[in-house]
Amino acid sequence: MALEVIKGGKTQTDRPHIWNPIGEHKGEHFYCERLGMDDLVLTPDILDICGRYQYNVKSARNPGRVYPVYGEEIVLSESREAKKAQITSDGKFKINLANQPQIKDFLVVKFIPSFPWQSTEEKSSEQVRDAMLSLAKQPRAGLVRQIEDERMQGYFLDTSTFIERMGKKVDNFPWSKFSDHLDFSLPIT
Repeated sequence: MALEVIKGGKTQTDRPHIWNPIGEHKGEHFYCERLGMDDLVLTPDILDICGRYQYNVKSARNPGRVYPVYGEEIVLSESREAKKAQITSDGKFKINLANQPQIKDFLVVKFIPSFPWQSTEEKSSEQVRDAMLSLAKQPRAGLVRQIEDERMQGYFLDTSTFIERMGKKVDNFPWSKFSDHLDFSLPIT
């Protein structure tokens, strides 16, 4: 049977979600919403269960434990599908489950451009928005790094703890309005 490879490394046949752990997908990082992990790598072990492939994956950061997943449960971490998976059915962003590129994408593409920035005495609203976009994009001291650093201290449990913790890091950002768009689901362990 010939397989047609489509975007994201998936194949389109009667057996979708085929990943190659010893070839083109070796060392690639995958995302699994069920596990709440975005640094999964494939092991060479694959089970074909009636045409449905089951893979063993392990975390790149903590490789001691192996998790069984089906091919349709994982997507490449950097792929568009993984970014879409971070949004709940009611449009909320899963802040505790997202990786840094996904957080940056949410800030830079969705939140900051759509937020009604108020002008200040020194800057117009467009200049304020551009300054916030610049702050979000900074690799070492930007908003994404601040969120990640704070999240490394422990997951965000709810809106009030998120606003309090992030307000201490960066006080001139509208964390309360940003938190209205967040879902605080925790990873399943």
